[in-house]
Amino acid sequence: MAAPIGQGKKSDRKKSAPHKEDLKQEDVLQAVVIADSFNQRFDPITRQCPRVLLPLVNVPLLEYTLHFLVTAGVEEIFIFCCSHPEKIKKYLRDSKWNNMERCKITPILSDACMSLGDALREIENKSLIRGDFILVNGDLVSSVKLDKILEEHRGRRVKDKLAIMTIVMRKANPGHRTRCLEDDYVLVTEPTRNKLLHHQKVSNQTRLDLPLTIVQGRGDVDIHYDLQDCQLSICSPQVTQLFTDNFDYQTRDDFIRGILVNEEILGNTIHVHMTNTGYSARCSNLYMYNSISQDIMNRWAYPLVPDNSMFTQHKGYTFTRRHLYLANTSTVTQESSLGENVVLGHGSTVGTASHISHSVIGNNCTIGDNVVISGSYIWDNVTIGANCVITKAIVCDGVCMTTDVTLQPGCILSYNVVVGPSVCLNEHTLVSLSGPDDGFDQPDDIVVEYDTVLLGVEGKGYSITADVTDTEGGEIELVQGLHNVPVSVVSESDNSEDESEESLPQTPPPDDTKLFYNEVLDSLLGGVEENVKCENMVLEVNASKYAYNSTMKEVNQAITKVLLEIPRIRSRTELEPSELLQQLRRLIGQMKGLLKNYMKTFESNIEFLEAFEEHCSQYVNYTKISTKLLHYLYDQDIIREEAILKWFNNKPPPTHDPTLSDQCLVFRKQIQPFISWLEEAEEESD
Repeated sequence: MAAPIGQGKKSDRKKSAPHKEDLKQEDVLQAVVIADSFNQRFDPITRQCPRVLLPLVNVPLLEYTLHFLVTAGVEEIFIFCCSHPEKIKKYLRDSKWNNMERCKITPILSDACMSLGDALREIENKSLIRGDFILVNGDLVSSVKLDKILEEHRGRRVKDKLAIMTIVMRKANPGHRTRCLEDDYVLVTEPTRNKLLHHQKVSNQTRLDLPLTIVQGRGDVDIHYDLQDCQLSICSPQVTQLFTDNFDYQTRDDFIRGILVNEEILGNTIHVHMTNTGYSARCSNLYMYNSISQDIMNRWAYPLVPDNSMFTQHKGYTFTRRHLYLANTSTVTQESSLGENVVLGHGSTVGTASHISHSVIGNNCTIGDNVVISGSYIWDNVTIGANCVITKAIVCDGVCMTTDVTLQPGCILSYNVVVGPSVCLNEHTLVSLSGPDDGFDQPDDIVVEYDTVLLGVEGKGYSITADVTDTEGGEIELVQGLHNVPVSVVSESDNSEDESEESLPQTPPPDDTKLFYNEVLDSLLGGVEENVKCENMVLEVNASKYAYNSTMKEVNQAITKVLLEIPRIRSRTELEPSELLQQLRRLIGQMKGLLKNYMKTFESNIEFLEAFEEHCSQYVNYTKISTKLLHYLYDQDIIREEAILKWFNNKPPPTHDPTLSDQCLVFRKQIQPFISWLEEAEEESD
């Protein structure tokens, strides 16, 4: 066991009588942090760096966990390190935690442990636990208040020594972004004491079978499918002892199942604390990495936000509207644009005509001209050349992307990879400098060449295929990848028979059309309010198009509907027809450059008019001004005459709503005089 982190020299400590120190040991609040996930969810990144040190919104994951525990009043923390233990030890030694007076942090190094159960057995063998302790993983991001939970657990223990664990759950409906697909449970509890009666993972089940013994001899029971596992447990000292006595306990799920099955024999019980406040989620896979990052930027995890220097220890982040966090040493050219949810790290620069949205840019990054980055995570010291497009990807420290490189959704470039020029990497491409045969002894005279066919003539790295087979059970498991895209990887060290047969399905993807519309709405509404140049608004719309793989028809119809909606959104009240028409005319004048950019072709005019009809038919005031508004668009040379006539002579779009069909007829009757005028003018010209 390594020397404790966070202890001063002996001469600096206040001396006290030994017997008083011994008495105080009973009151010390301890925590055990498991700094290894025992899986390869983040491969190939974790080949070079432990998961707990990966940056989450430019802060190492372990910082979030330690900040949470120290803020909760924990006085002694044991960090159990298996993967890259020396790197974790060095990080702690060089960090602010090395000078922490109120909390002693001790790393425990072990490369032989293969599961949570092995780690807790090792801790029990070292006799480190002296009382109740908090059990968490090192990738936990939480702001849950623990004082009442600890008080509740301790009070229960006074009355019942066999109440050995309290698991913390947070109210969250199915489908909530922080409900990890891999940790989706149904719980059955006693309503009066919140005693856990049944705990079942239901990730791929449409039917739930509950044992009859749960309700026999009891009054009411509560069945919960509205809880998110906070991955946070309050444990008694017996927990480590029970793990030592039973080597079948490899995961927390194994332990909970064993306690419930043997409750009648041993009498041990587990209770549930349900909270509605605070934030808590574990960065257990790429999907959760993205969800938590976006939550932090949206300030759902407050006070865990980039501009809180008390937490991040990085001063100089400025928080502005649309959730932009800009370091005071970062540089953005005037011709570039930043959409919503962007963090730009210290010393980073953004070149001309580039656009970034829903992304985190690390420190000391150089982003060239005409670059589009959407929904991606760029870590430190990355160089991105001109004309690159990065969508829903992770780019690690030291990566160099030359020019004209495109990363499609799900790509991961591990440390110091070089890509380009003029390369497009397909979805879910994993690239690493560590070759696929690393881990096997190779003769010194064999040199494995970089994959320049995939990565370009200047490329440095190898394509990696994720290992999809569980080394023990032989099962293939699907887990959530970045942005909820399913990716096959090595499964958790969960050897129970009923879980080894389960595979985690893909959850229904979000409605990308709706998400794309909301992105366009945010971009154009913000652009109008801030008087942004039309060419910059075009950049933002194009970035959203790439991010959601939208068609030009979807782009044109979204722009049309947003144009018509903006006056209603800004006024927040129902406008009179005359005021609505006046505002729309001003808006068309302000957005004329953008509209002409997208309405260049005959087909785009038709798409505009179809969306125009659909929107105006739904609202009486829009129907009343439709003739004058369409005439104005025609006068401004935004919509062509032949497109208007072709569109009107087509049948109205089909609908299953008879009311909407009637409204379409009213709308067309309203604009009939304008159509007749166009037809007469065309005949006269002939």
